[in-house]
Amino acid sequence: MERKQMGGPLAPKAAPARRKKGKHFLAKNEALELAASIAGAQEQKALRKAEKHHQAQPHHRNTDDEKPRLSNSKLKIKETKALLAAQRARSKKDKAKKRKRRSQDATFPPDDNDGHARVGLLSATTKPARKKVSFA
Repeated sequence: MERKQMGGPLAPKAAPARRKKGKHFLAKNEALELAASIAGAQEQKALRKAEKHHQAQPHHRNTDDEKPRLSNSKLKIKETKALLAAQRARSKKDKAKKRKRRSQDATFPPDDNDGHARVGLLSATTKPARKKVSFA
């Protein structure tokens, strides 16, 4: 006696899985026309994007108006800063000259009326030269 097993490994298989069918065009020319139309559409999109992002640059004039004009307040600030810088430089030069004079006065004391130089004595108005100390 033969027995049939139900649902076991010997059960009959279902219908085979269907494959995807490729697209078949009636003629080769139709495929080429479709590709050409897609390429044309892509080209138009790219051109539109490029036109959006690339705007025509205005022509440059060869005049002094190329620099943006400063407002009056900014111009005044700029002039004031230049004036302050000049004053700082002038005061720095004056300090250097005073320092130089002070050091020269300390090394060469002024002569007396009789033509003899004072040795070791400085006048009461001049300060003694500072000794420079270095820490090594």
